[in-house]
Amino acid sequence: MAINKREEKVSEFIVTVKDSQGKRIQVRREASGRGELMENLQQEGLFVIKITEGKSERFGERSKVKPGIALTRKKKGVRVKGDRLVFFTRQLATMVAAGLPIVKILRGLASEEKPDFRKVLHQVSDDVKHGSTFSDALRKHPRVFDRLFTALVTSGEESGQLDVILDQLADYLETMSEIRMKVKSALRYPIFVLSFISIIIVIFFLKVIPKFAKIYESFDAPLPLPTQLILSLSALIRQNLLLTFLVVGLIIVAIKLIVRTEKGGYLWDQLKLHIPVFGKLMKRSVVGRLSRTLSVLSSSGMPIVQAMSVVYRVANNRVYERGLMDAKRRLEQGQPLAAALYQTGLMPELVIQMVTTGEETGTLDKMFAKVAEFYEKQVKSSVDGIVSLIEPAAIVALGVTVGGIILVMYLPIFKLGMVLR
Repeated sequence: MAINKREEKVSEFIVTVKDSQGKRIQVRREASGRGELMENLQQEGLFVIKITEGKSERFGERSKVKPGIALTRKKKGVRVKGDRLVFFTRQLATMVAAGLPIVKILRGLASEEKPDFRKVLHQVSDDVKHGSTFSDALRKHPRVFDRLFTALVTSGEESGQLDVILDQLADYLETMSEIRMKVKSALRYPIFVLSFISIIIVIFFLKVIPKFAKIYESFDAPLPLPTQLILSLSALIRQNLLLTFLVVGLIIVAIKLIVRTEKGGYLWDQLKLHIPVFGKLMKRSVVGRLSRTLSVLSSSGMPIVQAMSVVYRVANNRVYERGLMDAKRRLEQGQPLAAALYQTGLMPELVIQMVTTGEETGTLDKMFAKVAEFYEKQVKSSVDGIVSLIEPAAIVALGVTVGGIILVMYLPIFKLGMVLR
C-alpha cells in the first residue's frame, strides 16, 4: 500500500512562544514543516521564540533545530552604517512591542532600506518563516549583526523581553555611534594636515630644491652639511623616483601584513595606547565601550562569564581583548569579577571600585552603566579639547616643516653674506 508522502513528513513540534499579553508559554503543534508551523502560529497571534521538533508520526525520530544552520547558500555579508542600524533596531523594538510578527516586521522594514540591507532582511525573514529563531537567522549575517547584537537578541527571546532588549540595544548603538563620530572628527583634521605636509615636502624635493641645486653649483665654497644632505636626498629621489615610490609602497604593505599577524597586531595596538594625547583618548574610549556593553548584557540577564565571551569582541584592541580573555578564565576558576579585571592591569581604579560595589550589592549592571556614562563624558570632553588644540598645532607643524626646509636651503646664502661683511 502506498504511503502518502505528505503524511510521512507530518511532525509534532514543541514551540516556545510569547502570547499577545507578553507571557512566555510552550505549545504543541503538528505541521508538515516549519514554514507551515510558523504561518499557523502567526495567524494565532503568537510570537515564536524557539522551535523543537518532537516525534515524527512515521519514524519516531527526535531532532532539534540546530542554531546557525544555513537554509540558503551562505554569501559574503554586507556592512550597514551605524546610523542605519540604530534606526532599524529602534523601529524593530517598537514593532515587536506592538505585538507584530517578526516576519511581517522584517518585510516592512526591508522595503525602506537600500538593496544590500534589504536583501539581508529578506533572507532573515525567510529563515524565520522556515522555522529558524530570529537570533539564529541574524547569526548568518555577522558583518551586519555582530555577536553582541545576536547575543542580546537571544537573551531577549529566552526572557520574553525582546522589545525591551532591542530598545536597550538601540540606545547602546546610538551612544557608540556618537562617540565613534566624535573620535573620527578629532582625527580627520590632523590626518588632512599630515597629508598636506607630505605633499608640500614632495613638491619641494622634486621642484624647488633642484632650482637651488643649480644656483649652488657655481659656489666654490663648501655648502653647510644640512644643505648638502637635503640636496643629495632630493637628487636621489629624482633619479630613482619609481624605485622610491615602490619602496614606500612595499614598506606600507609590509607594515599592514605585520599588523595582521597576532604578535604584530598586538604590538601595534600596544603602541597606539602610548601615543601622546591620543593614547589616553583611546583607553578612555575602550573602557567606556566595554562598560556600556557589560551594562547592557548584565541588565539583559546574561551570566557574567557568558557576557565576557561577548564583550572582548567590542574592545577593538588586541591588548584589551587578551586581558579580557584572561579575566574570563579567572572568572571560570571562581575569582570575583573585580579581582579578575584588576589582575589584567588595564582597568582604572574607578572601574575596579565600582565593580566591587556592584558585586557586593547585586547592582553590577547599574555600576557598569555609571562607569560607562563617566568615561563617555570623558571621551567627549577630551575630543572637544583635542579639536580646539589641533588647528593651532597643525599650523605650527606646517610652518616648522616648510620654514625648516627653506632655512636649510638658504643657509649657504646667509653664510656668503657673513663672509662678504
